[in-house]
Amino acid sequence: NYARGRNTCGAELIEEIMEKIRRQAEDCTSLQGFMIHHSAGGGTGAGLTSLLLQRMSQEYARKAKITFSTFPSPSNTSAIVEPYNAILCASALLEHSSVSLVFDNEKLYDVCCKGFGIRHPSFADTNRLIAQAVSSVANSFSQSGGQINTDMSDFHSNLVPYRRLHFMLPSYAPISGTSMDRESHSTSQITLAALSKDNFLAKVDPRSGKYLAVCLLYRGEVGPNDAELAVKSARQSRLLEFVDWVPTGVRIGYNSHPAANFKEPSMIGNQTLQSSVAMICNSTCVGHLFNRMRHKFKMMFAKRAFLHWYMGEGMDSEDMWTAQEDILGLEQEYMNAAKDGSSASEGSDSDQSY
Repeated sequence: NYARGRNTCGAELIEEIMEKIRRQAEDCTSLQGFMIHHSAGGGTGAGLTSLLLQRMSQEYARKAKITFSTFPSPSNTSAIVEPYNAILCASALLEHSSVSLVFDNEKLYDVCCKGFGIRHPSFADTNRLIAQAVSSVANSFSQSGGQINTDMSDFHSNLVPYRRLHFMLPSYAPISGTSMDRESHSTSQITLAALSKDNFLAKVDPRSGKYLAVCLLYRGEVGPNDAELAVKSARQSRLLEFVDWVPTGVRIGYNSHPAANFKEPSMIGNQTLQSSVAMICNSTCVGHLFNRMRHKFKMMFAKRAFLHWYMGEGMDSEDMWTAQEDILGLEQEYMNAAKDGSSASEGSDSDQSY
């Protein structure tokens, strides 16, 4: 569980891990920051990652820390204590990460099942979906093949209007293997597909919230004029609806190298795409995802179920209560941002419209 990964086993390993990170950082000529891939449902992915982020925040306070965080599915769980681990981890991300890209297993499994016809998706299948979006983000930090690129600090400053509102939703189009891949598709088509809830890699409905910021990262045969026209069309059709206090909100990046395909035979990622787009957006609808997780946490915590496993690893009920309050406050801040841009924590503990 989270407490074991953070307080006992993690505490024994953290110095060795930090020493390896220091060596890698010393070998860098121009260190921008760190990219951390983890799940938030298990003890290692949630607990050890939280401890690692805390230590990195102390030693590399001025460097960006971008996490790619896969949260558990409330309806398809592999461990009954996942709600505890997920909320505790989200609280640590809130405090110590610069930007967190949020994936969730429920949507990844849905895409594999409905989009690709895979009856029993494996971790390799879901990881391939994540990799398609992650590669576009990582490639935007490189200077090879890109007309307009960015760095980690610029990525952070363009997407995060308030320090705590740094949880991003990723979307990708075309998702390799879908019918769209077998047809010719324009820049406008892949842009509109990326804005569709079917292409989001977290189970949210973007129409239920408003955007605070959007980053569109194009790869392959995409012209700047085509991309700008596609964004203009999306805004006119109200698929891109921003909060009132954001004047523009869209940043566009280009890289002439198309996304690479996987060499291993698979239904996912096995086709070379002439053009693709990854959208990283800061949307108030992410509050719904945290609300679902907190609801599961709240039901278990009210009965103090399984709490003794965490107490035995050095945690107490106050830690759990604080984490729950942190995420409730985050939900309310996203709700307030949709209204007037205020990040003050106001409101009641109930389902809200974000």
